[in-house]
Amino acid sequence: MSERLDFLLAFVRDWTRIGSITPSSTFLARALARQIEFDTAKVVIEFGAGTGVITRELLAGLHSDARLLTFEIEVSFLDRLRAELADPRVEILSDSAETIVEQLAARGLGRADVIVSGLPFTSLPKDLGRRILRESYRALRPGGQFVAYQYSPFILGPLLYAAFGDVDHGFCLRNIPPAFTFAVRKSFEGDR
Repeated sequence: MSERLDFLLAFVRDWTRIGSITPSSTFLARALARQIEFDTAKVVIEFGAGTGVITRELLAGLHSDARLLTFEIEVSFLDRLRAELADPRVEILSDSAETIVEQLAARGLGRADVIVSGLPFTSLPKDLGRRILRESYRALRPGGQFVAYQYSPFILGPLLYAAFGDVDHGFCLRNIPPAFTFAVRKSFEGDR
């Protein structure tokens, strides 16, 4: 099955978890990757890998000794990711993003340097979105980055501001639909 058709069918099955009718564009993946400090990124997390467009861009920027844990709960995407991503730096997890702290601890990885999210916070239950952001904050090292995209700025932007403080915004027109990008950094002053 084609990647686009696979995505469309997954969206029709559960639009609240998928969030888009088509995979992210390479332009959006590159816009997100430009936000990341790959030189210091040893542990990178991806939420909502989909069909791997952003995953591949992350792998292109990561050093050979870095680790990428990618979370995806859509079964049809998992099968595709496992078949197409044969890279020793990546581990594909079929679990909710809210288990990030447990997943890092189980692998002895400590805290994450970067989290990249493609989760549809606009359609997720609000309490789930808040839990994911709270656990993401806990999982990040001081100075760690959280980078995300959404198709609306009205849900995630305020949540990120409440959790992290200042939010850098961007916009990627070359995506269907066009996407808003967000980048925040965990303070060095400890947990909020």
